[in-house]
Amino acid sequence: MLFHCINYPYFFLKVFLIFFPIFSLVVLLLAWEQLRLMPHAPWLGGLVAGAYLRLRGKALSHLPALYVGLRQVPPEKRRHRNRTVRLLGLLQAIEAAADLGSKEIARLTQSRAQFDRRLQGRRSSASLPAVAAVVPSRPHLSAAMIARAANVTPRAAL
Repeated sequence: MLFHCINYPYFFLKVFLIFFPIFSLVVLLLAWEQLRLMPHAPWLGGLVAGAYLRLRGKALSHLPALYVGLRQVPPEKRRHRNRTVRLLGLLQAIEAAADLGSKEIARLTQSRAQFDRRLQGRRSSASLPAVAAVVPSRPHLSAAMIARAANVTPRAAL
């Protein structure tokens, strides 16, 4: 009886947008472009989208990946007149970001395996295992960051 009063497409769309922040981000960007809230500042839509992801708690992991994915899609597709083409362009950007992310995970896994092969036969008090644990865990590192995390000197971190 309850299911007869639910308008199925809108109900599922609402559930979809609540549980998947990336797709709700796409809808937000499309709405920003269509409504033209600030026609002299179209770049503000990206900032609003970033603030939305920060509000949902997804900014640390999703924003850099989406940026890389958006760079893979041609601008003609992202700024097309047709809303469906724009939507497909944004979804292709998400797909490209996921593909590049999986390649990066494979690369980091391979580097971790190479570190593990180098660590075989080392003494247990060596600092190389600590450095090997820090390097694949973060995308951007400096010698000072490695030195602090692995408890070694900056020269040893190089």
